[in-house]
Amino acid sequence: MNNFLIDNISKDSNNSIKLLSTIHNSWRQRSMVGKETPDYLNYNVDKPDFIEELLPFSEHYIFNELDCSEKSKILSCGWLVYNEKTVCIESDIVTPSCNDILNNKIPGLSSPIIHKLVCETLVDEAYHILLVKNANLICQYKRDLKNIDFGEFSLADNLKREQQKHPEQWKKRLIQLAASIVSEIFVSDYLEQLSSNNTIQPFNQATVAAHRNDELAHSKIFTEITKQMIVKLDATQKEFLVRMLAQSVLWFANKDFDLWSRILVQLKIRKNKELINDCREDNEVALDKIDCSDLIDLCKSVGFFDQAWAIQIFSDLNIDVE
Repeated sequence: MNNFLIDNISKDSNNSIKLLSTIHNSWRQRSMVGKETPDYLNYNVDKPDFIEELLPFSEHYIFNELDCSEKSKILSCGWLVYNEKTVCIESDIVTPSCNDILNNKIPGLSSPIIHKLVCETLVDEAYHILLVKNANLICQYKRDLKNIDFGEFSLADNLKREQQKHPEQWKKRLIQLAASIVSEIFVSDYLEQLSSNNTIQPFNQATVAAHRNDELAHSKIFTEITKQMIVKLDATQKEFLVRMLAQSVLWFANKDFDLWSRILVQLKIRKNKELINDCREDNEVALDKIDCSDLIDLCKSVGFFDQAWAIQIFSDLNIDVE
């Protein structure tokens, strides 16, 4: 089957399809599925589970005045939140878009090689959920945090709210796909912040590194399938997609203060309301922590930013396109 696809794709002049074929051919070598998982025996209770700089309130005086035990529990919850957001992205954001592609509900994405890559991506994503759920179970057991309730992430909540505004099915699917494109492009940088950090729990670092290995390929996959899809969209659909891509940047960068508020109450952190309210007023969306360059390059490569209206959509949301 692979030889059949390779023989036919070699005759295809479409550069995106050729690149996607190369990514597909490397799947068995690069995918973390079936490879040795991080060793939980490397869990070092004396090392923090997370880094303070990634907490949305790390610079606030109330957090900095907490004792070591309180900070340690918050950092462990930071790790749990980090992983639960991964589950949210994989299951609530990316998987539905993959299913739409496989069911031929997204124009321009019916190529056999695209469908094979999407199937492989779904296998990867299922493995990532298993990987981080196992990591969280270990952390919850080691840190006595088994009963923490997180609630819903703003990324999934905002996506659902936006979809509810539009009765048209094509809009609902493009909203889902835009959030998937942005998430898959951004998630590698999101993961890199921990995968390269030697100060945290070695087990946690190894878990994130294993996940990021796959996501580097997924970013390329979603970039190239976006190029394939866009040429099949009409002007109205293209404008709607641009709006949803820009909006998805804000959703991804949201600091989830409502979620953190629930966690700090459960941890009985003093002055937790003041801490969250102060930080929420300062900045609820961490655009300064997001590298938009790959998304901007994608928009430029498909000609979106040849149009002033597209640049204006991003600028109105304070997203720099230069």
